[in-house]
Amino acid sequence: MRSSIVRSALRFHRCQKYVSKVIATQNNSYVTLLSTSSNTIPQYQTPFHIQINNFSTKPEEQQEQQEAVTVTIETPTSTKAPSVLTTLDENFTPGQAWSVLQKHLAGHQKVRLSDFIELCNSSRPQSPKDAQVIKTALLDLKRCNDFKLTVEAAQIAIEGMTRSLTSEAGIDETYDKFLVNAGLYTAGVFNMQAQSGLYIAAQTDVVNESILKVLAKGVEGYVAPEGDESDLNAKAAVAAKGIVDLLVRRVSFPTQSMKKRAKRAYLKERKCSEGPTQETIELAVKICLKHSDEAEGLKLAKSIIKKFENLPFVSSVDASTQAMVDATEESLASSNQDETDEDASEEEVEEK
Repeated sequence: MRSSIVRSALRFHRCQKYVSKVIATQNNSYVTLLSTSSNTIPQYQTPFHIQINNFSTKPEEQQEQQEAVTVTIETPTSTKAPSVLTTLDENFTPGQAWSVLQKHLAGHQKVRLSDFIELCNSSRPQSPKDAQVIKTALLDLKRCNDFKLTVEAAQIAIEGMTRSLTSEAGIDETYDKFLVNAGLYTAGVFNMQAQSGLYIAAQTDVVNESILKVLAKGVEGYVAPEGDESDLNAKAAVAAKGIVDLLVRRVSFPTQSMKKRAKRAYLKERKCSEGPTQETIELAVKICLKHSDEAEGLKLAKSIIKKFENLPFVSSVDASTQAMVDATEESLASSNQDETDEDASEEEVEEK
């Protein structure tokens, strides 16, 4: 019994000694940490804001000199290459300009829109070759050069072709024929749709002024000579109706019937989506009523008017245009009635 008490007392003494030793080592490390951390803390003799105010950088004179110095950095400017048409004379012709541009195309280089506009502006009055050059340039650039017309370029191209195909000297016996041929030529280029690019870039006012008005003025005074089989009035009526149909198609969301790729290409190149106006309808009806065959011309005119009965959102037919068609129909009906009466009277005379 006594020995067990002694052993337990020895164990307690050893444990107490170990615990005191551990506590002593922990206290020493804590004191050491405090002493080292207190030594690393900076002791400022003056407040921090006073030290900042007393901090001096440079003298005032040196600062003023440094502010007065301006550094200019010269960046290299990209100079645009001059036009290829600068090698020609001032009064160059469309043929000469197109010859230079063809050599430029042969080097697989793009043609500038400004060069094409200069080519069209250089067209001369009463020079059909210039109109042919403009048409050739339109077709070739569209096919081979991924050329995209703007509204301005389309207007200048149409005006250039019309100027080359009409006479500037004055009105003579062949002036009306010149106008009809000029209108037919420009209408044919416009009706080529995607091949020339005029269909998606020319404004309706330009079409009215430079194509339909020229045709209307020409067929108004043109009388086909005897034995002439060209029948320009009939061709003018068909061309006018074709222009109206194209303008209606252009304004009536033509992409609905297109596939995705064709739709994307059309919307990317389209510059104008205007439809026919009342002036367009009036001019087209006038041209159709001048058809060499009155019945056929009346049929074309009535088909144009009927088209806009179902398209009120596009345009409306003016009352004067409708009255013009009605008057022509009445006169044609009366003339047919007179002819039938004459035939009947002749048959009665023969029977007697």
